[in-house]
Amino acid sequence: RLAQFDLSPDTAAGDAPANETEELIAGIWQDVLHVAEIGRRQNFFSLGGHSLLATQVMSRLQVATGLEIPLADLFREPTVAGLAGLVESGRRAEPAQPLPPIQPLPRDRAFPLAYAQERMWFLHQLAPDNAAYHIPTAVSVTGPQDEARWRAAIDLMIQRHEGLRTIFRLENEHPVQEILPDFVAPYQLIDLTPVPDAEQDDQLQQIIDYYVQQPFDIATTPAWRMATIKLAAEHHVLLVVVHHIIFDQWSAGLFWNDLVLLYEGLLTADGANLPAVPVQYPDFAVWQREWLQGEALAQMLGYWREQLRDVATLTFPTDRPRPPMQTFNGDMVLREIPADLVGRIRATGRAENVTHFMVMLAAFNLLLQKYTDQQDVVVGVPVANRHRLAVENIIGTFVNSLVMRSDLSGDPTFNELLARTRTVTLDAYAHQELPFEKLVEELQTTRDFSRTPFFQIMFNMVNAPFEPISAAGTDFSVREFSRQVSQFDFSVTTSISTHRSLKSLVTIEYNTDLFAGDTMERLADHYLELLSQVTADAAKPISAYTILTNQEQQQLARWNETALAYPDASCLHTLFSGQAAQTPDRIAVTDGQQQLTYAELETRTNQLAHFLQGKGVRPDMFVGLYTERHVDMVVGLLGILKAGAAYLPLDPAFPADRLAYMLEDSAATLMLTESK
Repeated sequence: RLAQFDLSPDTAAGDAPANETEELIAGIWQDVLHVAEIGRRQNFFSLGGHSLLATQVMSRLQVATGLEIPLADLFREPTVAGLAGLVESGRRAEPAQPLPPIQPLPRDRAFPLAYAQERMWFLHQLAPDNAAYHIPTAVSVTGPQDEARWRAAIDLMIQRHEGLRTIFRLENEHPVQEILPDFVAPYQLIDLTPVPDAEQDDQLQQIIDYYVQQPFDIATTPAWRMATIKLAAEHHVLLVVVHHIIFDQWSAGLFWNDLVLLYEGLLTADGANLPAVPVQYPDFAVWQREWLQGEALAQMLGYWREQLRDVATLTFPTDRPRPPMQTFNGDMVLREIPADLVGRIRATGRAENVTHFMVMLAAFNLLLQKYTDQQDVVVGVPVANRHRLAVENIIGTFVNSLVMRSDLSGDPTFNELLARTRTVTLDAYAHQELPFEKLVEELQTTRDFSRTPFFQIMFNMVNAPFEPISAAGTDFSVREFSRQVSQFDFSVTTSISTHRSLKSLVTIEYNTDLFAGDTMERLADHYLELLSQVTADAAKPISAYTILTNQEQQQLARWNETALAYPDASCLHTLFSGQAAQTPDRIAVTDGQQQLTYAELETRTNQLAHFLQGKGVRPDMFVGLYTERHVDMVVGLLGILKAGAAYLPLDPAFPADRLAYMLEDSAATLMLTESK
């Protein structure tokens, strides 16, 4: 069981580190958190730490100490003093065999694909025109811009990052990656200054859509393209679209940070001060395939095999039937998280000893439970998978998908659900080395091409490494835009911003072949409503929370205001006769072939009632009505009621045995039918 830890920021920074190990850890925290002074009893998460930064801390600590320290240790002991104690204990214990370091290899051959690349390559072969795995990012540039230096900075980027000059071809019937000695990136300057300001956003979105949708020929050309869209003399948007086989969201942050620094360096005499990239992605691919086999692979698979035993598909209700082959047509919904709710999310995390990611994941799992009525909830969670210092500055596809399986049975309180979520999350982090592709290969016995394996819903929290910056008198910030693709049934991405100019957001990308837009709009509202309730009072059982907003509850109340005053003790045929007296000439019944007014229907039903009474029909008797659905059926129904009997509906489509049983069971002595 994980120890509890205190997230309250009540310890001053003045409590200085007490020994060399504490000084080492405090120095790493200062580097990662960008904090000038760290006290030995200050809490890592209260200082702004989160799971991604925790990964960076542990990778640096591993390099400095030579110890393989689990990420969960930082959650167990989130202070400098506490973590130092674990490090000292690790030094005294018999050391575990660490994984070999990633080494740079000679560039005299093509290299195998990493497992994630292998899946991307396979999907590309299946559907080379599919843009679902094209990653677009855009940056707004406000201020003076030197076009020639931008192009020079791009050339430097291509030399710095081998992934930007890598192609994927077949060698001996196996895919390999080959690094080209050089590459001139497709680059275009698009001038939108003649377009009226009111139309520029639409034009920009069309350009982005076009660039995203264009396929890549990954066998002959590095899979990325770039454009600059000029909106005004000193307002540009830089757009880059990269295939997932060489890129992930962490890579996007690296790309823009490095590019801006290289551009700034070309404008000054100092040059760019960028960290070294001692190894590149092909080195990682070879390293991954060499160590992830044998006992190491068996141990990883053993955990996930047990974790996913008897896992059921989450049956989230869709608006449209699921196509037999998975499609990727998509749209998105965006919601801002109010500042007061952001504050309550953080406060709940501190009070319950969890990160705000865990708060938001637990609330999301509860949302899915409310929609599906399932207690076993499975979602995918992407992790950067860069917990080794050597790979932090590499552009490439390192991201891994973890299968998070949450148990909501027993109607726990939200506090208890948070504790369960924390355990599941940390256990998954501890076993994140196993590529999702290998998990599918080893554990997925049958493949359903209408959906992704294991999970169809993704939950993500973005701690973007690229924040608004200024360089050489120019401001750079991320530009939001709409994507028309969805890799899953739907994915929810949250961002809790610490930067004053950035909003905290919930973004839902959804498959438009499965869901209508208003369904996803409601889902976003329901998620925010649930977050608001659980952070207001986390001690309630989860059944006590509702996903309905106040507006929806009021709407339900209005819909149910249907009470009407009816005459007491009035029978149907009596009410009909009263209506016939009021509106004798109005049409009462029609079947498309004939129609009767109220007066005509009143006359015919009275005649039939008198006829039945003459045949001995009296109250408490059943009279069968065996007729097709047309005007005569209504005549028969009302006539039987007026005679004082009860009618027995006998559908001519019923089987003969059923009709015989109904007549016998009701003891009907008379049956009305029609002649043909």
